[in-house]
Amino acid sequence: DRLSQELVIALVGPVGSGVSTAAAQIRDVLAGDFGYDVAPIFKPSDIILRQCALVEIAAPDKDDLAAYIQTMQDAGNTLREKFGNEYLVEKIIEKIKLYREEKGGYAANVEQPGRRAYIIDSLKNIEELALLRNIYRESLCVVGVFAPDEIRRQRLIDGGAIENSVNQLMTRDQAELMTFGQNTRKLFVEADLFV
Repeated sequence: DRLSQELVIALVGPVGSGVSTAAAQIRDVLAGDFGYDVAPIFKPSDIILRQCALVEIAAPDKDDLAAYIQTMQDAGNTLREKFGNEYLVEKIIEKIKLYREEKGGYAANVEQPGRRAYIIDSLKNIEELALLRNIYRESLCVVGVFAPDEIRRQRLIDGGAIENSVNQLMTRDQAELMTFGQNTRKLFVEADLFV
């Protein structure tokens, strides 16, 4: 009964939970099994990397995963503080609009787009979700991705994080006190489904 066959899938999960892996699997299933035109996966972290200079933070190096994640969290928080809590997801909405326009948009002489999907990897605060729900309504599906703490911890260590910094990363990601910070714990419970 939807007016459009477009889907917007936003993933949320704590650091090390496998959100990026889940996003890639969703992309592959939608494209391969259901014939969706799936846009490239949109990552707020890509926007942070390109725009961290706007808040005078140097783009981090991935040599030390924990330091990389902390710097990305700092830059994302500072971007949200300076430009608004929805800033990163607003930039993704712009990318969705551009992708849609490249595919013919919603011009009066063009039929509604067929099966098209946009995947967002990953949301970090409730204001981002509120904006997406306001814009995409029933076309939005929020997926909560979870893995037990020990698996997450080991993934971070295997990815290059120094072991004694992993707990700090995991705690910060789940619930920062700053209103413009990471708050996946509060956001996670708002998901439509969980894996």
